[in-house]
Amino acid sequence: MNCAEPGIEARIARLFDDVAFARVSGASAMCGRAQLDGRPLVFFATDPRRARGAIGVADGNALSIAIKQARELRIPMVWLLDCAGAKVDEGLPALAGFRRFFREALLANQEGIAILAVLGRGCYGGGSLLAMLANHRLYTAHTRLSTSGPGIIEAVEGKAVFDSADQNVVCALLGASARLEMDLLGAAVDEASARSTIGRWLIDRQVSRDWQSNHAALATRLNVDTNIVDCRRQLLALLPPVYLPDQRGNIAFSLPAPASGKAVFCGFLTGGEFGASDAWQLVDLLREVAQSHPRSPIILLLDASGHAARVRDERIILAEYLVHLCLCVSDLSARGHKTTLWIPGGASGAVYVAFAAPVERVSVLSSARVEILGSTAVDRILGRPVAGARAVHELVDIGIADAILDARLESYQAL
Repeated sequence: MNCAEPGIEARIARLFDDVAFARVSGASAMCGRAQLDGRPLVFFATDPRRARGAIGVADGNALSIAIKQARELRIPMVWLLDCAGAKVDEGLPALAGFRRFFREALLANQEGIAILAVLGRGCYGGGSLLAMLANHRLYTAHTRLSTSGPGIIEAVEGKAVFDSADQNVVCALLGASARLEMDLLGAAVDEASARSTIGRWLIDRQVSRDWQSNHAALATRLNVDTNIVDCRRQLLALLPPVYLPDQRGNIAFSLPAPASGKAVFCGFLTGGEFGASDAWQLVDLLREVAQSHPRSPIILLLDASGHAARVRDERIILAEYLVHLCLCVSDLSARGHKTTLWIPGGASGAVYVAFAAPVERVSVLSSARVEILGSTAVDRILGRPVAGARAVHELVDIGIADAILDARLESYQAL
């Protein structure tokens, strides 16, 4: 194994007893089994000394191993997350890996496997999604959590709105104190008390609120979104005959007769940024579908430039809204709805994971454009482009999608 430096191993040894590492070739992240005060657990830890803890294909394999062990043994997990997100320079394979292990994490959540996230200095991108999926979170005084890193927010909003070099500004938006004002499942911790706090969590392991009960609370944080883009024409091009397009906010949808058993179509087709209000609105519609069209197939649709890297979305913890969507779709699938994602246009990063991880199947049209991150984020992180798929069939080869489809043909088959 390409071992992590002693620092991360030493921290794991300080926190846990009887540590047994699971060695994964090429990974800097660590995983394995341990005990704390006689109670068993499975751990996963990113190493911030290497690529700022970013998760690549090998690191994702380590997390998958940890999740599978926890599910097989029915014991809790502790994630030590100090993570810059996905390894952008690995390109689409890293994004496909995120889809795979996040789906496994959603299954663990469904099965009642308790997960504690202990957050380090940075928890960005996909790391923020992992953090918000956990049942409980421990923040240090230095933690910064957001779906977009500070530099990307500045690039989108402008330095006059958000100066990423001003640590007071960054802390006020992304810091632990700001997050704990909203995160009802979070708590503050310092290094000296981390072990004892984890030990108490292992004893209590209180069950968090489910996504249904959290839905109303998330609504209270939202700002009114006046930037509505009519995308009914885009939806109409994907629908079989008889279906009529409709729209609520920026969510396009088409519903069959309630007792028909035919597929429901709904999703985001504006081609623009997908934000917290969009995620909440889609979940709100899906909750109604679960009541009005029980067990009907659900075809999600996605054409987005990426997630909203804006102050107003990060202020209310965008990652929590994206995970809310994941939990909703995952639950509907478990309740008998066949869930599929169609990507007729753009998809990238955290939005791709939020739509793709919980569904049973992902299909792409020949027009699909999938990237590990939007161009603004990639330019800010690497300063150069990242190779994508040269042809749509490569998206299937890589694992981004499961099939290529002709929209109308697939519509008829789904019905």
